[in-house]
Amino acid sequence: MKGLILFLNQVLVLVVGRASAKVLGFVVGRASAKVLGFVVGRASVKVLGLVVGRASAKVLGLVVGRASARHGRCKSTQRTAQRTAQRTAQRTAIFDDGCRSFPLQKVRYLRWFGVAVLLPAVTAHAFEVTDDRGISVSFVQPPQRIVSLLPSLTETVCELGACARLVGVDRYSDFPASVKQLPQVGGGLDPNIEAIVALKPDVVLMATSSRAGERLRALGLKVLALEPKNHADVKRVLGKVGQVLGVRDAARVWRVIDAAMQAAAQSLPQSIGNTRVYFEVNPGPYGAGESSFIGETLTRLGVKNIIPAKLGPFPKLNPEFIVRANPDVIMIGQRSLESMGQRPGWAGMRAMREQRLCVFTTAQSDTLVRPGPRMAEGARLMAQCLADKAGARRFQPTAGQVSGVATSHFYEGWGFACGSGQISTS
Repeated sequence: MKGLILFLNQVLVLVVGRASAKVLGFVVGRASAKVLGFVVGRASVKVLGLVVGRASAKVLGLVVGRASARHGRCKSTQRTAQRTAQRTAQRTAIFDDGCRSFPLQKVRYLRWFGVAVLLPAVTAHAFEVTDDRGISVSFVQPPQRIVSLLPSLTETVCELGACARLVGVDRYSDFPASVKQLPQVGGGLDPNIEAIVALKPDVVLMATSSRAGERLRALGLKVLALEPKNHADVKRVLGKVGQVLGVRDAARVWRVIDAAMQAAAQSLPQSIGNTRVYFEVNPGPYGAGESSFIGETLTRLGVKNIIPAKLGPFPKLNPEFIVRANPDVIMIGQRSLESMGQRPGWAGMRAMREQRLCVFTTAQSDTLVRPGPRMAEGARLMAQCLADKAGARRFQPTAGQVSGVATSHFYEGWGFACGSGQISTS
């Protein structure tokens, strides 16, 4: 009985075990399948999404790229067509300034060519000029606003074609007539500093004898001191002023002066070779010596000057010296004529007795005593005087003693630039 019970127990265990195993296996199998399917499903979805996404992206990129390329080529073609049309229009466009007509494209080419050529020239135009005091003055470009404090320098600026650049002059500058309309800044020796500064000049031209140079430099103005006394100085100053103005052929003015002097000398007969001349520049009396630009002109005309070079270019003379020298011809200005009758001994001089006296008008005197462009006209005036008064008559030199000479210089009260003998005329 006990054995039967044990056998039945084993059978029950076996059956129940197998049933349990099947049930458990079935349950576990279904659960595992679900879990595995879920996991595999999600993984498959991800993989499939990735693959499909990449494939879609490629396909979409290819499609979009091709479409974009077509659009870009279309736009590029349009822009190329527009640029071609613009270039064609530029080449065929016409520039008309009222006088000439030519393609606008050439105008642009010429414009750029001008910039390429002229820009280096402008930047390289800086230069330096040394004046008669030995002071170097630097310029970035030729000055456009100029104040001139000496009549001969004023006339030189105008003769060189830069009269429009003058913004102020001294009270004695009166030629050409246009400068009379400019602001006057006082005398050349002691001008009105405030008036000059107010004109904002790029450079101030003045005589070396002017007392205003240092003050103007201290105020930051460029100052060029130039003062011609003889022919070589006139030629040199013409060149320096031309350099400052940027004028290339300033030497042409001197060539005109030189040719006029040569022509004036050739117009006179050789018989005047011994004619002794006294040229009075101002009633001091101040005379023009052999070393002055007036004296050198007289020498070129072939006559003799009674004032030797050792006395300086424009010495102040004792009237007795002139009486003793007894000149054959006297050249004098209207200003001096009035005082001549009061000078002791002058009535007995040969030139006075024989009326060999050339009296120049104020305008003629200004031409004669300014060492500048009008020296050519001055030479003709002196030659005409000699032709009228000396003629073909040969004079015998009269011995005279050189005595009683004072060599003090000119003063602005008489219209001179002190130390140079240059008359400004008052």
